[in-house]
Amino acid sequence: MLLADFYTIEILHETTPGEYTATVTLNAAHPLYAGHFPGNPVVPGVCTLQIIKECCERALGRRLMTSNMASCKFTNMIRPGINRRLEITWTLSPNEENRYNCRAEVRDEAATYLKLKATYIAV
Repeated sequence: MLLADFYTIEILHETTPGEYTATVTLNAAHPLYAGHFPGNPVVPGVCTLQIIKECCERALGRRLMTSNMASCKFTNMIRPGINRRLEITWTLSPNEENRYNCRAEVRDEAATYLKLKATYIAV
């Protein structure tokens, strides 16, 4: 897991074959936010990417490593005191042995925060 107590996966399910959704709750009191940024805490982008990867790992029941990131667009900042509950939707499609193409979005009722196209390798 990314960091102890950084977030919790509340719900994760496969909506249709290869399509998934998860509800994640951020821990707004996590010590990481004291330095990122003091007085205006924001989820680091790399942490958001790691949360997506960990959701994919849980869905597949396999450890994954990022192989390629074709597109990664951060469209809004995630403020843990305001945006505590996030919805992550993604598709995973195998493209060859042990490799998965992923398209993912992170959002809540107010905004979309990240759009990702990546390839993961099962390790």
